[in-house]
Amino acid sequence: LQGHGIDKAMISGYLAAEQAKSAFVNNRFDATFLKQYDSKVYRKFGAEFIRNYRLMKVVQTAPWLIDIAARFDQSKLLKSLFKRWS
Repeated sequence: LQGHGIDKAMISGYLAAEQAKSAFVNNRFDATFLKQYDSKVYRKFGAEFIRNYRLMKVVQTAPWLIDIAARFDQSKLLKSLFKRWS
């Protein structure tokens, strides 16, 4: 959501390396076997990506929400609302 993504790149790279190793160990390079990587990435990040996508859609229609959130970042009420959405 914030455009960083370095942590996700590192984790997905690790998952890719695990899948590559497993492919060599099992001598399986077919699409069905390699699709396990997709499943692992989705299990790890899918819910977060869906939540962030929905939040970006809301912000796209009401960008002033970001201004409000930035001003009230320390607000306990706002934090509890965001916690409830996630």
